[in-house]
Amino acid sequence: MKSLDKSIWICRYLCRRTKQRVFKALIVPDLLYDSETWTLFCALESRLDAFCNRSLHMGYCWRDHVSNQWLHCDFYIIHDRQLRLYGNLARFPQVDPVHQVVSVRDAPGWRRPLGRPWRSYFG
Repeated sequence: MKSLDKSIWICRYLCRRTKQRVFKALIVPDLLYDSETWTLFCALESRLDAFCNRSLHMGYCWRDHVSNQWLHCDFYIIHDRQLRLYGNLARFPQVDPVHQVVSVRDAPGWRRPLGRPWRSYFG
């Protein structure tokens, strides 16, 4: 990221569209690597959003009036990847262990025990 600060983001001779293409081609795939297995919390979404906004605001002046919605990284990419992975795993044969882990359900009639959960597995 630091190498792109001086060469790409601050360069006056590259248009904004070129900078966006560089961001989407080089940084987003690296940033979202293995995002299919993430659990998206609000804190993680805000950190990703702040990183994308900070990265794409480089090279813009405060007079340019660039809105954050225009720069916003879509979290739909992460959700689409997660759904695609789940769809692939759900199509596995039912005897496959991966399919059994993904499609596990609670036994009928099972209820969670009353009280606070234990702090460890060993009592």
